[in-house]
Amino acid sequence: MTVEEKRSISREFPTYKIESDPESDLLIDRSSIERQARQFVYHFVKELPKLHKPIFIWLRDGAEMFSQDLQTAFKKVMQEVEFVGVNYKLYEGMVARAQAELDETEFPFPDVAGRAVILVDDVADTIKTAHSFIGQVQERGGTVTDAVFMVEKPESSPWRSQIREKPWPKNIRKWSLFAVDDLWLQGNGMDTNGIGREDPNVIWRRDMEPQKVEYFRRKRRGLPVTA
Repeated sequence: MTVEEKRSISREFPTYKIESDPESDLLIDRSSIERQARQFVYHFVKELPKLHKPIFIWLRDGAEMFSQDLQTAFKKVMQEVEFVGVNYKLYEGMVARAQAELDETEFPFPDVAGRAVILVDDVADTIKTAHSFIGQVQERGGTVTDAVFMVEKPESSPWRSQIREKPWPKNIRKWSLFAVDDLWLQGNGMDTNGIGREDPNVIWRRDMEPQKVEYFRRKRRGLPVTA
């Protein structure tokens, strides 16, 4: 299968664009997440027979609830799939690490030699962790064929001219359930070093980003905006 053919398959899945509401913390409700998870599984289940011994590997620091949503959706179509969680150290205290570090203390990386690997993560932001994960899989003899994210931020925004340091690999299909603005997100397993993870919805921390709240208020009113 060529890269262009893979891209065309990915485009069949409808990523849902979320409009930022400056008056509400709620960004994506629980029922919408579950519905989009089912939609993804409906599309992706057609691809599973083409993959050699596929394994879904989810990142424990953020993607636990999302991976459970996908597993539930696969069970509803009676499709047996393997899900395994791995752990990355993303923070030093409350400060984000420059590079994510694989931590196998409690959760050893599974044997992926000769297997097709599907990455499951909560958010596509800088995608540093995804790049690190792809390298780990390659070193172990596996191939990352796909990555599925619950939410995806833009590649640039009024506040960050270049969010991604590296482009997404062209030979790996990327599936995103939702597209959102460059916002501070929490909920549905996503957190800030353990804070806010249990909220079943995805919320926007408006209290932490007053300048963005004002930006979207002015934009909604048709007024001039500055970052």
